[in-house]
Amino acid sequence: MPIYRTESKGRVRFTVSFYRDGRRMRKMFNDLESAKKEALFVAQRIQSGMQHVTDLKPHERDSFKAAEALLEKLGVPLYAAVESIPQVRVKLDDVTIFTPEEMTKLLHHAPPHIVPILAIGAFAGIRMAELNRLDWKAVDLERRIIEIRAGQAKTASRRVIPISDNLAAWLTPLERKGKIVRSQELQTHVPALARALNMEWPRNVLRDSFISYRIAIVQSADQVALEAGNSASIIFKHYRELTTPEVAEKWFAILPKEGQWDNTLTYDRKKRQVTLNGVKCE
Repeated sequence: MPIYRTESKGRVRFTVSFYRDGRRMRKMFNDLESAKKEALFVAQRIQSGMQHVTDLKPHERDSFKAAEALLEKLGVPLYAAVESIPQVRVKLDDVTIFTPEEMTKLLHHAPPHIVPILAIGAFAGIRMAELNRLDWKAVDLERRIIEIRAGQAKTASRRVIPISDNLAAWLTPLERKGKIVRSQELQTHVPALARALNMEWPRNVLRDSFISYRIAIVQSADQVALEAGNSASIIFKHYRELTTPEVAEKWFAILPKEGQWDNTLTYDRKKRQVTLNGVKCE
């Protein structure tokens, strides 16, 4: 499986070249390691008679390989597992988002230990299940990115999410060691805080808000799909034009207030009672 090195205008590229169905195929990469990985994958698929799998896009291939690995332990073919799944339609028509004013109210009353859940959910759109798997090593404030590896993502595909200026302002003062969500108990504190502030807590409201405001800013369903780990068609159909660029700019301008890091919150699960800054909330 040959790999060719080429250079044009000072830029080095690596090309994997192979034949399928009598036609010469080429795939180009910016670095040698990626080209080697692709060459090995193509060679293995050709050898096993599965050349068609090389047509998959990288994220589709990651999902395919992850599903194969999981089912191999059970001795179940992938097609058989899919056939046994009931066909359920997911309804996304009722997308609910917070206004910038509502999110400001929520964050300005939030204690430091739940700020990461709220801020990363609202300004990076990461799923709670994914956030539970992340540690602070995934957050690179210097490069302004959050990296979700394939094994941590719901879609089994690596993705990189940009850190906005206001998200950096929320995360910089925090102690960034170990797990981002140190205990799953903290997930109950977030809706409890909302109830204490007389706010509703719709399902997936932070992620839905991020996607809606993000697409209003960048005007690209494809870009938001890459960042959110969703399909462009779903984003275009259900999140486009739910808000305006002007309102979206307010969303991504929400910053910590003076005295922000002195907030305290305790939650009694049995009594379902929140004590916020020393005051019990009914």
